[in-house]
Amino acid sequence: MDKLNKNIENVFLSRLKTVVDEFETKKLAAQTAGITTMQLDRWLSGASNPPFKGLGALCERSDKTLDWLFSGKNISTQIIDIPRHSLKLSAGGGSPVDRVKFVDNIPFTCEFFQKKLPYTSITNLMIFDAAGDSMLPTINDGDLVMIDSSKNEIGDGLYAFTIDNMAHIKRLQQTIDGIIIKSDNHELYDNYELKFEDQNKIRIIGKVVWKGSLL
Repeated sequence: MDKLNKNIENVFLSRLKTVVDEFETKKLAAQTAGITTMQLDRWLSGASNPPFKGLGALCERSDKTLDWLFSGKNISTQIIDIPRHSLKLSAGGGSPVDRVKFVDNIPFTCEFFQKKLPYTSITNLMIFDAAGDSMLPTINDGDLVMIDSSKNEIGDGLYAFTIDNMAHIKRLQQTIDGIIIKSDNHELYDNYELKFEDQNKIRIIGKVVWKGSLL
């Protein structure tokens, strides 16, 4: 998973540099994106995640499209593909983490990201399948869930994570003593607590930013 993410990031950064190089100066490119030259350098090095809004401004002033920036293709439909991987996130008792493989791409329009996730870096997004009923009615069995892997620190909210090589999707709530792991289907599933001394067992895959289903 880490190697796959790094390869995707490197290809994206290479294309981003191509877009920036079309401007007369780096300062002009930074001004177009609404940031400082120092911030732009952080984008280009991968140290900071560029939001969709800033990338859109750069592409609008260059001869490259957002489609090309994210997929390497110039297509008129303005579709951005988000990779879907084989790992199933259990909305139940846990799903074994096997070797994660790319399955296919799920297409989204640029308009979707502009309206729903304008400040999210698309290079950090991945899609997985949800399995189980513990997160009903929020997430159904078989739903697709979009994860922002840049948000990989433990916090309050809906997260995908692993514990003891088992993948889950649950709500996390930090407390003084540890982390409370919550299911939305309260009638069938109880909350449980991961003590502070056991927090190293949990690995955050990312925060859930969207859920949907294929027809």
